[in-house]
Amino acid sequence: MVLVPTLMKGVNDHQIGDMVRFVAKNLDVVRGVNAQPVSFEGRVDESERKERRLTIPDFIKCLEEQTDGQIPRESFYPVPFVVPFSYFVEAWKGIPQLEFTVHPHCGAGTYVFADGGKFTPITEFVDVEGLMEFLLEGAEEIKKSRIGKLKTAAKLLTSGGKFIDHAKAPPEFAKNIRVLTGILEKGSRDALAEFHRKTLYVGVMHFQDAFNFDLERVKRCGIHYATPDGRIIPFCSYNAIHRSSVEKAFSVPLRKQNSDVTY
Repeated sequence: MVLVPTLMKGVNDHQIGDMVRFVAKNLDVVRGVNAQPVSFEGRVDESERKERRLTIPDFIKCLEEQTDGQIPRESFYPVPFVVPFSYFVEAWKGIPQLEFTVHPHCGAGTYVFADGGKFTPITEFVDVEGLMEFLLEGAEEIKKSRIGKLKTAAKLLTSGGKFIDHAKAPPEFAKNIRVLTGILEKGSRDALAEFHRKTLYVGVMHFQDAFNFDLERVKRCGIHYATPDGRIIPFCSYNAIHRSSVEKAFSVPLRKQNSDVTY
């Protein structure tokens, strides 16, 4: 389970830290929180919109303040930052993988270890940028030849640890580093699920509305609506532009059958 709260400035943005703490206390059931700042659809006064608008940077700043700096803004990266994982697994297995190459302004996230009320973001003890560079280089090496795959495997075993500061890492990470290796090797849903069992995901995704619409974001959308006429429409453009026309064209009215059953 992942909690997906809608956030609005001045309404519940002061509860962001408490939301993450709630997830940490219930990590056996809840795997994370992926917040969604409100998207202003329909009628709204300009003054209210400006007053209530909450952005992705706003969310990250609030979380840093409400966790007393334990989850700092530097912990977050945009969604496409993790694409090297997909490149590496694809090269290793020789099977195309899903790539989250969405626009970097669509969302951001991090992984956090929670222990006794203390939060330790993965960025505190893992050189994530160095690791991503290593995976990109490894993917290119694997594609070159079979020997390249062997070389990369050897590098992963001998040099993979250099990206981790074990002195700063929480105890649970000793187990999860083996799981992380399994993700790279197997590239399976089960391997990724195992990593999530002891790791708290914190993310934020900001859907667009008519007042902050960005065509570059729409071009690199990762969430779509499929319509009855076979079109695949980006989520934000569907809600801001297409929804009314699609519903008018394809909606089916409720009809009474046998006077007492409604279908």
